Amino acid sequence: MKKDLLKYKHYFIALGALLVYLYITEPLFISILEQQNRIDLNEKKLSKINGMIESEAQIISLLNDNELKLKNAESFFYKSESESEFKLELQKQIEEILQEANCEIETLDWNGKVDLENLYRWNLNLRYQGNPACIIQASRKIESLLPIVNINNYRYTARRINGAVRTKITAILELTILQDKA
Repeated sequence: MKKDLLKYKHYFIALGALLVYLYITEPLFISILEQQNRIDLNEKKLSKINGMIESEAQIISLLNDNELKLKNAESFFYKSESESEFKLELQKQIEEILQEANCEIETLDWNGKVDLENLYRWNLNLRYQGNPACIIQASRKIESLLPIVNINNYRYTARRINGAVRTKITAILELTILQDKA
């Protein structure tokens, strides 16, 4: 029996080598490759995190800049609790400007609002008349109001403009005003 076993010795060695390869070497090799892939992924994640940590100061400064810009931009929008408060406040401002400039207000028409993401955009038509100095002074003051009142379109009409101070000019302004929803 020993002779028979020695006769097939090289087969047993080959069979043993195959079994070692199948059950030990190959699974070990696959496990090493998987671990290497995990290590590579973790190294990539770590480098991204380190990059973010290194740029933290830059991100914080950008965030602070954006917050400052937002606070500055908020001064350009009207903040009112209600629609009627907002309209009344703006109408008073415009009437005061026209009175200071010695202009006569003819009409002030609200043309509704457009609902934007965080704002309302109001459209307003203003018609007033007066002498050339009044028209110029009132237009400049309306344009320089804070919160901002934007003049989208304007029309100045008169029967005759001859440079005289008594000339009556009619001004029609289409205004846009932004109101904060909050």
